[in-house]
Amino acid sequence: MTFESGVTTRDFLEYVWGKEHWAFFLDLMERTMLLSEWKFKHEQVFLIPSVLHQDYQGEKNGLRCIFDFSRSFLPNGVFQRMICLLVAHSSRSYQKSGEMAILERPKLFKNFASVDFEPGFRIKVYEDTKLQHFYLLVDDNSLTKSNRSLIVIQSMLRKINSDIMGNGLSWEIFLEDCTTGEMTRYL
Repeated sequence: MTFESGVTTRDFLEYVWGKEHWAFFLDLMERTMLLSEWKFKHEQVFLIPSVLHQDYQGEKNGLRCIFDFSRSFLPNGVFQRMICLLVAHSSRSYQKSGEMAILERPKLFKNFASVDFEPGFRIKVYEDTKLQHFYLLVDDNSLTKSNRSLIVIQSMLRKINSDIMGNGLSWEIFLEDCTTGEMTRYL
């Protein structure tokens, strides 16, 4: 289950790391953004995106926002850390809303994730390592929700840049015009 879905249980982590050390390793991986808690179907599981090996080959539809790292470099692991932060945000969003909704399992691949961003709003993120881009894709044309997702993902990238990358990342943002499809630089 762990290597196909990226999702694992506490029992598995205890088995791998041992009962004496699992809590230490769990805390270490959460602090370095390599693992995230994910709650759904009344069971506590953990997401470890870096163990995923299958690339997404499906359609990548939706209104696009491009995070372009091509002027510098996009190191391995940044995308996986962003997925962990998105999952943590999703869990907090549901807890704050007071809803008892069951979260859908995220659709996870090595280079793609579809995650409930907030109740009733699902986003997709995609990494193109050749172009050094992250894509944020939203199906909902709600400007408020789309803007909120952009702001939160920018914040997540800043956190990864500050806490993990030593402020070595730099990127530009391009937004798709929903009427013309043209990409415009976001300042």
